Amino acid sequence: MKVIHFKSGEVVFEENSTSDSAYLVEEGKFEVSKVCNGRKQVIGILKAKDIFGEMGLIDGQPRSATVTALEES
Repeated sequence: MKVIHFKSGEVVFEENSTSDSAYLVEEGKFEVSKVCNGRKQVIGILKAKDIFGEMGLIDGQPRSATVTALEES
């Protein structure tokens, strides 16, 4: 496991990108969003102790959403 720091506004990964890792939030907040009918829809906010990105490791499918840091994380 390695520690990765994200700046506010930095994209962790984009919807439909290849899945190759999962993330555990130690601190900060992340926005989870999808594009539907050409418009961005926020579907969730992740915070400390949340895990994301794991489904791609399990099912081998592309990322189902975009995750972006909302603050220094």
